[in-house]
Amino acid sequence: MSNTDEFAFNFEDVDNVIDFSDAETVVVKEAEQTVEPVAPEAEAEKTEEDEELHTEYLVIYDSIMFEDKFEKEYKLGKKYSAKFSTRSADADIKISRQLDRMEFSTMHALQTMSAVLTMSHSLVGLNGKDLRDMTPADRYEFIRSKSSHLIEVLSRHMVGFDALVRGALSYGEENF
Repeated sequence: MSNTDEFAFNFEDVDNVIDFSDAETVVVKEAEQTVEPVAPEAEAEKTEEDEELHTEYLVIYDSIMFEDKFEKEYKLGKKYSAKFSTRSADADIKISRQLDRMEFSTMHALQTMSAVLTMSHSLVGLNGKDLRDMTPADRYEFIRSKSSHLIEVLSRHMVGFDALVRGALSYGEENF
């Protein structure tokens, strides 16, 4: 159907109107949780960690609400680092559409391509090299030239970054 070596978004033939009125409502039941007793020292440490996390959440929430983006640098050992930025809704739509146009024989191939495409919109720095001025297509080529093992490490950090942002937005809605 399409060539996965090309990075061209062409969605002129796609209907952009989405109707959710016929979608089923899904009800999720919460599982019961058992609470284990915690030592007082561990409780104080946990409270301090929670406070730091909540402070970070509010900084992230504020950044997204007022600057429409958030960036965070992750250390990859002592000398190396990667910096990720939040993606626009348009970027996520393009990534999804690009993946939908591709044919995959394995789940691993889909996951790898999804990570590389997502990273091409989210990775803005690697080991001191600023990638912000590169187009997503140029970043895609840059990322594809890297070792698959490095891509795995970067993917783990990107997933953590996305989870951090989601957590911050949930926390910020309730507490900002």
